[in-house]
Amino acid sequence: DTYPIVRLCLDTKEVVHRYYSFDFSNWAAHYQINPVYPNLIFFAHETDTSKYVYANTYDRVNIMDIDTGNVVTFNQGQYSNGNAVQMATHETWSADGEYLYFCSWATDAGEYSGSLPAVIRINKDGTHRQYYYNTSPESGFNHCFINGDGTFAAVDQHYLSLLSTQTNQLFPI
Repeated sequence: DTYPIVRLCLDTKEVVHRYYSFDFSNWAAHYQINPVYPNLIFFAHETDTSKYVYANTYDRVNIMDIDTGNVVTFNQGQYSNGNAVQMATHETWSADGEYLYFCSWATDAGEYSGSLPAVIRINKDGTHRQYYYNTSPESGFNHCFINGDGTFAAVDQHYLSLLSTQTNQLFPI
């Protein structure tokens, strides 16, 4: 009932692995090694939506220090109806390795959670949330990718857009 998290160094052929377990739907995905701190690996808690409601996944965003096995979970919390406050989707590290960016949906599979559609930035240690959002119809983000200096996020869902992290302006493409 555990899931392997593995790092392979291509130069030395060294393999480091740890195991992690979730309370339900024991399935990790979206692995991303930090581009500057190779001991930090992001992984997401996936769920089989035929068995579980995605909105009930409170531990979606996880950062493991593979050298120590310590895992920091960005805990989105939950509403009284059991849905997650932030329904995190796809994620990416910043070029300098200091931040993890991910998207927050407003709904999931037709179930309203009340969460704010946004691109969210957290520090590499899982602390300090910074929200970038826009209230236009294009603001339900699914994927994000941050440019090198962190001033723009390329986002998509219904539209492909650039989101300014300085002004929250959305520029549909």
